Amino acid sequence: MNINEISEYSEFFNTWTPLEGYKYIGVKDGVCWGLPTIIGTRIMPRNIVCYGTVAEIVSDFDLTEEEVREALAYVAANEVPRRKSDLIRRGVQQ
Repeated sequence: MNINEISEYSEFFNTWTPLEGYKYIGVKDGVCWGLPTIIGTRIMPRNIVCYGTVAEIVSDFDLTEEEVREALAYVAANEVPRRKSDLIRRGVQQ
């Protein structure tokens, strides 16, 4: 069953505003102070940069590989990572 088919959750997911040029990164009033997060979560892209490998992030945070790669690309394009080597190690181009 698709999450949008469940009426009690539909409104929650439909109130996210995706950031221009991103499918999985967006903002929602009242979630993480309105800062960009992975849509449908409270996970800010900057918080996963230093976490581990893409596979570890996918497994531990229950995300798709596409969501993780887009989050890493978002950080590379918009934020200063804690360590540049974290992005290089994951193959994210700046």
